[in-house]
Amino acid sequence: MFSDSSSTQIDVTSYWHEAKPSREVGTQAGPTGAQHVAAQTASNAEAASQAGGPECELGCVRVEGDDLDVSSELLGAEVDEPGLLGFLRRVEVPMCRELQKAASSRAFARIMDSKLSSMKQGDLQLLHTLRFRMAEQQGLAITGLGWSASGSVIAVAFGQYSRETTQTRSLIPSVDNSGWEAKPSFLCTWNLHRPRMDPDSPDLTLEAPGSLTCLACHPEKSAIIAAGAYNGDVFVWETNRDGDMLAGQSCGQSYGHEEPIHQMSWVREGGSASQSWLLITAGTDGRVLLWRFTTRGLELQRGLVLLRRDLPGAKSSKIRGDLPVGITALSFFAEDPTMFVAGTEGGHVLKCSLKGGPPVLAPGLPSSVLLRGPALLAYDPLCGPVYAAHCSPFHRNIALCAGADPDLRVYSLLQPRPLRRLPCPSYVFSAAWSPVRPLLCAAATAQGDLVFFNIVSQSTMPVLHVRGCTEGLALYQLLWSPGDGRLLVTGGAAGRVSVWNLLGSLAESGGRAAMAELDHLAAESN
Repeated sequence: MFSDSSSTQIDVTSYWHEAKPSREVGTQAGPTGAQHVAAQTASNAEAASQAGGPECELGCVRVEGDDLDVSSELLGAEVDEPGLLGFLRRVEVPMCRELQKAASSRAFARIMDSKLSSMKQGDLQLLHTLRFRMAEQQGLAITGLGWSASGSVIAVAFGQYSRETTQTRSLIPSVDNSGWEAKPSFLCTWNLHRPRMDPDSPDLTLEAPGSLTCLACHPEKSAIIAAGAYNGDVFVWETNRDGDMLAGQSCGQSYGHEEPIHQMSWVREGGSASQSWLLITAGTDGRVLLWRFTTRGLELQRGLVLLRRDLPGAKSSKIRGDLPVGITALSFFAEDPTMFVAGTEGGHVLKCSLKGGPPVLAPGLPSSVLLRGPALLAYDPLCGPVYAAHCSPFHRNIALCAGADPDLRVYSLLQPRPLRRLPCPSYVFSAAWSPVRPLLCAAATAQGDLVFFNIVSQSTMPVLHVRGCTEGLALYQLLWSPGDGRLLVTGGAAGRVSVWNLLGSLAESGGRAAMAELDHLAAESN
């Protein structure tokens, strides 16, 4: 089955170690062509246009010395110029008439009036009633309110107003002079955003060296609070300091106010956003003083003084012209902080400037700085002291004034007579514009009422009237929250602070239609 066999040997040759054949081949592209092309206009053209009377001819252009028709050469279209000119001449008068009618139209006034007139008591809700038991037991009233820069902290000044004077509805909320120096006054703060905020217990309580009459929170630094006193002293606290928080005061200095301070405000120096802040104080000694607050304390920069001769009719009066006129209200322009509106004890309303006029030389005015006269213009006076003045945050020429004359007056700063006179239930001690609605303002009265007005409404009645907020005692202070304006605080003779929440139309933005109405009101002439 199996047998032997023999086979032939086969050899396989390996070529891997031998040299491989190769061949060289070359290639080359031809030269790349290039061409430079320049573009330039063949001619220059200049065109000009100017408005003129009916005798004015249509404009033309000049192209390299040749007068060419604008429409045919440049626009490439045929226009019947004599026909177009005739058409424009025919429609000019009726078109201008319709534009004038549109500018003075109140087409949307009814819509805005209906929104504001639809306000009800439910649009104003009482959130908190803040009180300090010690101040309430001593019969202290609310003499100053302020919002911090963040809008979360309320600062309250407790001072000494006479309850008997308030209940008899006196024209002047006079300070109780019977031993006022012996009674303390307080500065308290509440943080509304604190998780467990206690309305009956302030977060911070500071006893003031003098009887406080007003206060102002710093617009940028929430910890800085300034206050004015009945004896003319100025105090500045820094609430974030350890130990003694009183960082500056004018006590014991040979300059400053010699009578009670009624108003104070922080403004930019020179009105420029890049400048530092100055503290402005005004009092019944007729002085408006400018203070700088530094790490060294309060430093008086310069001052103004309002004299009797600056008032209308002073030349025909037998009263001495060098007597100071007490300032009881002060408000600065939103667009130009160097300008302000001042109200006086005698009811005068004046437009003034921080730059001042010539130096004032009058006997009986001792001061370490040179005083200047601030008055520029005078407006129709009120029948009693001016307690409230507030320049509109939406219009540079609109201001609100009120006082012992039971009317809320809206002035145009370009004419002497008021644009609107809105009757109030009683004397007005505080009034302010809404920060979100250009046509809405609020007022606090001597009967404890809180009233809201639409200044362009066909009716002069309040759109909302909250009666008896403080059991018939006077409301001395009213202040909107900065920014959104959804909170409103009031305080007065009862010694308690009411924090109101604004809903509905009270907190809504007015929009362009409201701004147009405000512009139309400012343009009215009386």
